[in-house]
Amino acid sequence: MAETVLVPIPVDPDVAEMLSDSRKRALAGAALGRFMRQREQLSDPLGMIIRKIQEQAVASGITDEEVEAELRAHKAERRR
Repeated sequence: MAETVLVPIPVDPDVAEMLSDSRKRALAGAALGRFMRQREQLSDPLGMIIRKIQEQAVASGITDEEVEAELRAHKAERRR
């Protein structure tokens, strides 16, 4: 599991009681993480696609300079 960070979140007293169990806190944290990531995707689908492409480019070793060169070549080709 990735590194976790404790974040205080206001909840109702009955929920706080449920979260006194460390196993339930871990499950709630994982569920909240999935929920927030899904909302991010739904609120900015284009941004999410661009970030995924950037992550794949970085993982493949493609540099910003190579991307810029490719964009310049593409723009030059379109102008012909």
